[in-house]
Amino acid sequence: MTDAVATTDDATYSERAKPPEPSRAARFGVLCLCVTALVGVGAPLAGHRVFLGADLLRVYAPWHTHETATARQHLVFSDTVDFYTPQRIDAAQRLRDGELPWWNPYPAGGTPLASVPDTAVFSPLNLPWLVLPGWLAPAYNALVGLIVAALGMFLFLRRLSVSKVAAVIGGAAYMTTGFMASWTGWPHAHVAALVPMLFWAVERALQRATWRAAVPIALVLATMWAEGFPAVTGFAIYSAAGYTLIRLLATLPRPIVADRLRPLLRVRVRLGAVVGAGIALGTSLLAFQLLPFVARLSTVDIESRVQRPTLHLALPSIATIALPYAFGSPEAGSTGAGNYFGPHNLIEINGFVGAAMLVGVIALLAWRRPRRVPPGVCTALTTIVVITAIAVYHGGALLGFLQKFPVFSNNPVRRMTSILDFALPALGALGIDRVISDRDELGNVARWRVVGAWLLGGVAGVGVLAKVLSLAGPSGHRGWVAEHALIPTASALLASAVLWLAVRSARNVRFVRIVIPALVMVEGLAFVLPWWPTSARSDFYPATATHTFLSQHIGADRYAAEGGTMLQSSNTYYKLRAVTAHAFRQPSWFDLVKAIDPTVKQGATQMFLGENLASLPSPVLDRLAARYFVADPVRPIPGTTVPPATSASPTTIELGSGRTLVGTPVSGDGALRAIVLPIARAVPSSGARLRRIHVVALAGSRVVASAWRNLNDGWPAMNLAIAIPEPTGSAGADPVTSVRLSLEGAGPILLGAGGDGHVSLGRISDPDDGARVVLAADSVVYERTHALARVRWMPRSRVIGEPKARINALVSGQVPLDTVVLSSGRGVAAGSGLAPRSFRVTKDDPEHIRVEVDAKGAGFVEVADAIQHGWTATVDGHAAVLREADNAVVAVTVTAGHHVIDVRYQPTGQRSGFAVSLLAFAALVALIVTPRVRARRRRGATSV
Repeated sequence: MTDAVATTDDATYSERAKPPEPSRAARFGVLCLCVTALVGVGAPLAGHRVFLGADLLRVYAPWHTHETATARQHLVFSDTVDFYTPQRIDAAQRLRDGELPWWNPYPAGGTPLASVPDTAVFSPLNLPWLVLPGWLAPAYNALVGLIVAALGMFLFLRRLSVSKVAAVIGGAAYMTTGFMASWTGWPHAHVAALVPMLFWAVERALQRATWRAAVPIALVLATMWAEGFPAVTGFAIYSAAGYTLIRLLATLPRPIVADRLRPLLRVRVRLGAVVGAGIALGTSLLAFQLLPFVARLSTVDIESRVQRPTLHLALPSIATIALPYAFGSPEAGSTGAGNYFGPHNLIEINGFVGAAMLVGVIALLAWRRPRRVPPGVCTALTTIVVITAIAVYHGGALLGFLQKFPVFSNNPVRRMTSILDFALPALGALGIDRVISDRDELGNVARWRVVGAWLLGGVAGVGVLAKVLSLAGPSGHRGWVAEHALIPTASALLASAVLWLAVRSARNVRFVRIVIPALVMVEGLAFVLPWWPTSARSDFYPATATHTFLSQHIGADRYAAEGGTMLQSSNTYYKLRAVTAHAFRQPSWFDLVKAIDPTVKQGATQMFLGENLASLPSPVLDRLAARYFVADPVRPIPGTTVPPATSASPTTIELGSGRTLVGTPVSGDGALRAIVLPIARAVPSSGARLRRIHVVALAGSRVVASAWRNLNDGWPAMNLAIAIPEPTGSAGADPVTSVRLSLEGAGPILLGAGGDGHVSLGRISDPDDGARVVLAADSVVYERTHALARVRWMPRSRVIGEPKARINALVSGQVPLDTVVLSSGRGVAAGSGLAPRSFRVTKDDPEHIRVEVDAKGAGFVEVADAIQHGWTATVDGHAAVLREADNAVVAVTVTAGHHVIDVRYQPTGQRSGFAVSLLAFAALVALIVTPRVRARRRRGATSV
């Protein structure tokens, strides 16, 4: 066999060895592939729906209107709704405006955006986000990933001399594998889509044996890094390195003559160096993002991501390779709810490849690799499968060894199913190609090998199916699992039959070219159609009354929200700063927020405030510039409660649509914060039909406040509190004398009445907690009257060096709000205690804040953002120390007089990264141009 690795000319081994083949069959395979992609993504491509589980928002206030099973299906896809989509839309908008969006100022005091690759701002695969509306981009972004995945696998297989039909089948199968489909909407899927392209580039380099062949490796790898999920990129690099090593060793001639060993090794070392150079250059191209990313790892909390050999997928999860719904589906929820009864996370466990492709793998084991495929390919891919499967599904000593290396040490090994999902379809395509292209040679394969492989495959398939059905029994879902196993089972049987018939007769090969692509299409669609979430365009981040109010009033300050209200990090879409977030957070910010209520369970990358509103008056929120506090209307309303008055002979009164009732709240101290409405009879759910109570507060005949409350979900007979915006001024100003009630939508509602026949109303009075209700609608919004401005003058300081003592002092309010708490005070004046003559924020951009102050005496300009790392400060153009302040934010020392303070975002390592990226780019250009220049000179010399 020709040594494919050692060729030095541009005519590849694969190009010389490809046999003629009918193109009609390949076209049918392409048709099946296109149908899978277009039907899978579906209506969102035409803009009729959105390729995103955006109806998840309706689970939470303020979007929540009623219980919807559809929305709860999409809980498993929450990351795409609350984090990735808002960030991508924000970055795209800013890029269209000519701004480089290095920093996102909105979640949890701010977080890096384009300065790190997390949201793939600079990836060419995310071009749809830049050129399309936000509601349309997810569909085409997914389609781009599918196309790249299929094309990459096709190119890789063709580079291995696989027939067009088998290469198309492999591409179609790969684009709907478990990792690709399950992680659609995350950057994970796009990184995985590029894995076959990376292997194509590596194989191309091994065959062409030129330094210029490193260029495709570099470009593909740079795109993978730019996609923002380094775990899969790292796993792919390890796998490609192993593939390269095995390929190089497999092409050594047997036996090796001692005097030929040195030149043989020299050639292979050179080829390995070409692959290594491509990997190094591809990584260096993204150094301007990767170096800040590495620096950031030392400043965020990643303790929860440390890996151990026990952290692998449970062995039964391997059944999902053939049966994607072996343990339930996202139709019923995400964490053990509904019909999902499997281990771990629903998305994490799915390693779907398809029964038809597994049959192809069995065919390869039975009849061995196609004769045209370069040596070592099957061995390398099989080794990748075996090592990956052991590490992912068994762990043990192998996983413990791997976790000593970067990437494996702090990333879940279950993400390595991305590599397994690449290697298995590739092997399956090789097996199918063996039958299609080398049918005449199959009779020479030992019968025991063929029978043994098919028998082993059949026994394994039956055993896995039986095990899955037995696991489904206790949860009562055996019938459901059996139903969803019909298509994979039928596909396996039919694929086996057509391959076996093709071996028996050349005339039957045409059935393989038709049936197998159709089976891959059917299996793929049966998997992705129930899986991929879509929602109505009206569900795509609608602007509620709460968002409108905050946009009009919050300015440069923040809001805080209890529990899941406002859905953490979705605030980026609405360009509203928030205290909490779903993101990798600055530890000092997280520690401070967590200390507000230590009883609240915090997620590994999330921050929450308690649902009981105990955090509403927190002095920590004052320092974090939380001007407003947003709560679900169902949460307890803080204050002094006086229930409705009762009489010896209680009566009821009916509130129906079109009718108005009037009642007088019982008297109490302080301003009225909420009325207490006596519901005399249970109110059944109205489902999607609107049922809304409107409340108008009157002072005599004058309207002083209005509110409304949705009751679609139904309520038992109870005293229901409904918040009312509080009038400004003192607690006794503008007292509410009566309340007018009306009902919109489904009804009627039966209410308790007093002896006068009017509605009997209780009250909740303002407890003087430094907050007042300013909106009562789809949420209750409290204005926090003691909150400090986000960028402010602080005339005094106190130093508390010990972190625990510092946080306790801030949480308990021991330190006056006009005093900044410094973590270190060496060489810092305590402050003059004087207010400035003037203080003005002249610029408040995401990456640059400028303040002009005319100070009477020494003090501090404090910026209540999470910018303790990667930011710098100057005073009057001279470098200044950006000090840690109030545990989580920053302050700059200012002396008396007029000063201009600039605080800028300069990510650690970015300047060095740009220099490295520029050098890498220059090296790539040199690799492309130099051979052409030399060739032109040679031609010129020859002509002379």
